Amino acid sequence: SEQVDLLLPRFQEEGGQLTWECDPEIVVETDPQAAKVVLSNLFTNVLKYGGSPPRGAIQVSCDEKMARLRVRDSGEGVEANERRAIFRKYYRSDAELSVTKSGMGLGLTICRQFAQLIRGGLKLVDLRSSGACFEFSIPLAEGSCHD
Repeated sequence: SEQVDLLLPRFQEEGGQLTWECDPEIVVETDPQAAKVVLSNLFTNVLKYGGSPPRGAIQVSCDEKMARLRVRDSGEGVEANERRAIFRKYYRSDAELSVTKSGMGLGLTICRQFAQLIRGGLKLVDLRSSGACFEFSIPLAEGSCHD
């Protein structure tokens, strides 16, 4: 909720929307700074690539061992031939994005490494034609989720 609260004013300034659903009973066992880096990058990517105006939705659920935070945007999505490449260092989607959007192509690479360091993961999960959906998984604290 802290990361959503930080970025919500930027969405509102651009006429966009960021919604989220989370069960307050979900408690994770993680390095909070590493998790903040991943969440901040994913939410900022919704601002950059989530359409005009940017629209995003965050949904948090869990299974027996992991919390699963899905971040979906309403942008153009990720082309099939780029689905692996987006996690490589310095990768930028195309020449136009390299000029119109800030960044060095390191965000998803760093986020995936942070997620792995805290025994979680980061992957592209929704391959529909419009928008993108990334899933950030984090280990649950014992007994925190009963889905």
